[in-house]
Amino acid sequence: MTLVVRGLHGNFRVIDAEDAEHGQVILKALEPFQSGRAAWNEGDLNLAQTHFAEVLAVNPHDALTKMYLGRCWGHLASGDVNGAWTSVLKMTLK
Repeated sequence: MTLVVRGLHGNFRVIDAEDAEHGQVILKALEPFQSGRAAWNEGDLNLAQTHFAEVLAVNPHDALTKMYLGRCWGHLASGDVNGAWTSVLKMTLK
């Protein structure tokens, strides 16, 4: 299964599943991932981590989801969430 997005400057392959079963796993994880991203953008990191954990229950090898979940844990552990949440990670090291 291949998901192709048609863009202004051509087509881009986004998902290229090795088999139909893997493609179904990806599609099953899509909704909780999108919900997790929406919660992340709104600054609701507790809800975001719940959704990202749902993704990993379906697809435990999803590296992007693991990254977001780790960031949620880091921000929650440090108390680095306030009313000025922008969901933008500021890089301070090269």
